[in-house]
Amino acid sequence: MSYKITNFTQIKEIIERIPKEQFITHSFVNKVGNCCFLGHINMHFNKLMNIPEPYKAIIGDGYGARELTAKFLKEKFGYNFAIDGSHINNSGCYKPYIEKEIKDRVMHMINDAISAGY
Repeated sequence: MSYKITNFTQIKEIIERIPKEQFITHSFVNKVGNCCFLGHINMHFNKLMNIPEPYKAIIGDGYGARELTAKFLKEKFGYNFAIDGSHINNSGCYKPYIEKEIKDRVMHMINDAISAGY
């Protein structure tokens, strides 16, 4: 099994099932297990690899999701490579992902990327 995100369908399979109340901004994970979207991806793969609890959110790239989202946002909207899915997670100011709910704007980005073939 590969522990690398290579397309947005993989991201959707992880993120879609997580309740919107479990999404947070500006932090990979909090004390009660709520995460940003990259944190949720980290937790998913770390659980598969049996990484002990204290280390569950150390890998900050979301197993390739940060790089993939940056590529999509650069190619689709012209954002520079410093802008990635974590920015969509953390702020509703990146058009067209301006939904109030964190999960809604992240899912909007994911679905757009899938529709565009990423």
